[in-house]
Amino acid sequence: ALTAMQQVISFLVFAIFFSVAYFTPYKYTPKPLNTWFEVFCVVVFGCVFALNIALNNFSLGYISIAVNLIIRSCLPLSTFLSQQALALVNLYPFKPCRWKEITLMVIGVV
Repeated sequence: ALTAMQQVISFLVFAIFFSVAYFTPYKYTPKPLNTWFEVFCVVVFGCVFALNIALNNFSLGYISIAVNLIIRSCLPLSTFLSQQALALVNLYPFKPCRWKEITLMVIGVV
C-alpha cells in the first residue's frame, strides 16, 4: 500500500509540474522514439523497473523490513565493486578509488 501511495503521489506531483510548465518557456517535451530498438529499450526498462518493485514487495513476505533495508543499503557498495571488476577486464571505464566515498558507503551499510 505504501509503494502504491508513493506512485500515486509522484504521478500527481508530475502532472501538476507538467501542466504548470506547459505554459512557460521551460515546457517539457519528451524525446520521440525513432527506432524500434528505442521502443524496445523503453519497454524493457519499464518491465525491469516494475519487476524490481514487485520482487522487493514479494521479498518482504519472507524477510523483515530491517534485513530488506540492509540489503538495499549495500547496493552502492556492490555497484562500486562490480564497476571496478568490470574495469579490470576493460568492460567499464576505470574510475579512481576515493577512500572517502568507500568509507561513506561502508558507514551507510553499518
